[in-house]
Amino acid sequence: MYDNENILELSDLCISTGKDFYLNHINLYVPKNSVFTILGNNMSGKTLLMKSICGITRPVSGHIMYNSNPVHFRNENQAREHGVYYFTYQPQIVPSLSVLENLILGLEHKFGARIFRSPRKAYQAIFHLLEQYGLTFDLAANAGDLSYYRQHLVSFLHAILSGTKLLILDELITYCSPSELLNLKNFIAKLSAQGVTVICLAQHPNILTMESDYYYSMPQAHETSAGAIRPVSAAQYAESTIKKQYQQNRYPYISMSPGKILLDARGLSSKYASGSIFNLSVRESEVIGITGNSIPYTQHIFHILSGKATSPTGRLSIRGCPVSAHRNQSFVHKNVSYLSGDPSGNLAKNLDIKDNMFLSDYSSVSRNGFLSPSKMAALSYEYVTMLNMQNVSFRSGVEYLSSGTQQKIAISKALNVGAVLYFFHTPTACLDTASSVDFYNIVNSLKRHGRGICILSYDPDELCGVCDRVYIFKENEEIHEVKNSPAARLYIKEKLK
Repeated sequence: MYDNENILELSDLCISTGKDFYLNHINLYVPKNSVFTILGNNMSGKTLLMKSICGITRPVSGHIMYNSNPVHFRNENQAREHGVYYFTYQPQIVPSLSVLENLILGLEHKFGARIFRSPRKAYQAIFHLLEQYGLTFDLAANAGDLSYYRQHLVSFLHAILSGTKLLILDELITYCSPSELLNLKNFIAKLSAQGVTVICLAQHPNILTMESDYYYSMPQAHETSAGAIRPVSAAQYAESTIKKQYQQNRYPYISMSPGKILLDARGLSSKYASGSIFNLSVRESEVIGITGNSIPYTQHIFHILSGKATSPTGRLSIRGCPVSAHRNQSFVHKNVSYLSGDPSGNLAKNLDIKDNMFLSDYSSVSRNGFLSPSKMAALSYEYVTMLNMQNVSFRSGVEYLSSGTQQKIAISKALNVGAVLYFFHTPTACLDTASSVDFYNIVNSLKRHGRGICILSYDPDELCGVCDRVYIFKENEEIHEVKNSPAARLYIKEKLK
């Protein structure tokens, strides 16, 4: 019988993607006004379970009780009408609109178009909400120009204005800096105090800083069944799950003698800090880290170096040859590979794993100008094995895969280019600990073959664990270059505050 103290109750829920993976007989009870965390590795089924609750995918059988009523939402919009909002790592805003306009859309969802006829009422509701949660925004600012964290805050406020009762946050800490993670924890605590239930999905141990009311562990799923979700304490998860994932060094760093300069940046600047000029270089068999306390600024620097954005000043050269910062093709022609921070932006979701892996370059799997199915199958199987993609085959569709598995496919796609210079934008943000170690081993293999690697990350442990040198960018300050040393991690943490 349903307990009125629970906002959500799943009974004997069975879910299938129709492919290689499904969940059997899931039972879960989520109390009202709580912060509820589900921990698990990539492909354990966390995302699939939440998508089934929100109507994005359909359960095969079982019962879902929400606020004492049996429900089976037909789609995500119907779930939102009932106050259930599902957020992924990608902020759900309209980037071309201002912060104010995005928030007014939340009021429209609740009150209809009449909210536009009384703007004073809308402003009062928005200002009251910002004051209630202790937030400050430039309401006239373009929402697309905000950092990922503040874009997420706009999404949350939109949901609150719409009358949400249940927020599902899928890997929301992916693009948060350490200070933003602390602010997010405080914001979620206020949500719970205001009567909103929050479900957090994550695989990283730093989710333990969220101080949830309940922790549940989701074991690794298999093709035929999934283990029952079971309660676990923070200490138990850190001891049994995290340590079990890697018996060796979490950061398998290797030292190599740097070779010739592959990338040379001189006198560059960013639109976010036009007064700051910086120089930077990447050599053969060297891993360079890029970080900073301002995500838009640091990300723009990274995009300039990889040819995705332009610099108002300075010049770039690859292997001694100048490249045009106004044409991305010039970087591609110089054997430069780029991995975006958004896994879904790297992939064609209507294709399977095998086809996605070779979208970047078909030359490795072609024969006399024609694609070779046997070569595609053999090489894609090699990538699936190398990156430990569990419960999938190279013929699996991308649409239903978790964000972590999609990230692994995107990494395979970037590696398939066979470049001399690699740019990885937060490559391990969606990966569990064991998968991150697999990626670091790939980075070491690239180093041994004389490749240059540039990694954008906001994790001081990762930067000091895999990088030879780290560049720290802070707005209106000179660039800080740090060489790998025992004291580097504390120095980087201090600079990122």
